Amino acid sequence: MFKSVAILGELGVTGQAVTKVCKELLISIVSPDLADVVVASPGIPPSNYPKKGPLPISEIEFSFLLLKSKKPSIKLIGVTGTNGKSTVTSMIGHLLGCPVAGNIGIPLINFVLGSDLPEYIVVELSSYQLESCFSFCPDISVVLNITPDHLERHGSMESYAEAKARVYKKQTGEQILIYNDDDERVRQLLGTVSTKAKLVPFSRKHKLIAKVASFQLGIHNALNAVAALLVSDAVGRSVDYGVEKLKTFSALPHRLEFIKQVNDISIYNDSKSTNLDSTQIAICSFKQSVRLIMGGKLKVYNDSDYFRFQSYLKRHVCSLVVFGEASTTLVSHYNNVVLLRVVKTMKEALDVSLKMSLAEDTIVFSPGYSSFDQFDNFEHRGTLFKEMVNAL
Repeated sequence: MFKSVAILGELGVTGQAVTKVCKELLISIVSPDLADVVVASPGIPPSNYPKKGPLPISEIEFSFLLLKSKKPSIKLIGVTGTNGKSTVTSMIGHLLGCPVAGNIGIPLINFVLGSDLPEYIVVELSSYQLESCFSFCPDISVVLNITPDHLERHGSMESYAEAKARVYKKQTGEQILIYNDDDERVRQLLGTVSTKAKLVPFSRKHKLIAKVASFQLGIHNALNAVAALLVSDAVGRSVDYGVEKLKTFSALPHRLEFIKQVNDISIYNDSKSTNLDSTQIAICSFKQSVRLIMGGKLKVYNDSDYFRFQSYLKRHVCSLVVFGEASTTLVSHYNNVVLLRVVKTMKEALDVSLKMSLAEDTIVFSPGYSSFDQFDNFEHRGTLFKEMVNAL
């Protein structure tokens, strides 16, 4: 299909996976100006693409083309959204008993060399992966939500949302788009970027909410469960089967994960929270006010985003401890909104929060920012936080 390929970011996990497959398929690896196709790792922004050679595509697009040429009948389920992608991807994989790939940590291209391809693959898709997709066309797409994030990369909410829309943009009338009808930005996007796919909405009013209410997942995960159940239903699995199967689903780590109680103080790890909307969901999940820990690498947000988050702080947080690169900005917006303390490290943030806490209080580590100022990734950050708590 391709005789030569150039790989941008060949030393990363994605780049190494693409290199391995190309060598196995005897596809020559050349410079961009000599290549039939240029494959870019998601960490490389379009602004850094080479000026010569074909327009770069993502590893997702490249893998899609190779998989469809190898096994046209293979069915892909694409999941995107600002928050909840990994959870829903994992839920669908659990319900269908099929592999997961993409932004969840397993490059989709890893399946190209398999001799016995599965019937379904569930693919978690970030905006970084989707922005360089041009023909990618999953059989079922899922759009969970769209909230401000990665604006330093995309430049605007419109560009960010348009990247998300590429999950369904090329779908045909025989394919399905499952989307969150409660999310205003998702509804607006469907009006801006249309699709031929069959539309299947879900919301807090969906009849399936009642079936998952007993799971005590919180409303955000109840919506995630409904989205997963609708995918299962779309491929012919009964709803009752799906509900029973979901009862055996284990939540992913670092997502509002209870660690333990220390002196009757409950401590939760929500390191996966890398934007303000995710932190908002976390603090709204508790009936009582929480003692919140935030911080990380500074992101681009509008003043309106900080103002909107302020109302949730007032209602759901009794103290806020901040650290990291984002702490100065958090202080400037919230110093007079909630009892606030500034520290330098995550360990200090935990210590100060414990000193401020009373018996039966709840400490929630939900950073609201990415981890790259002090940590390798959110898993590294969350693992260290859990180790600190378990050492108490």
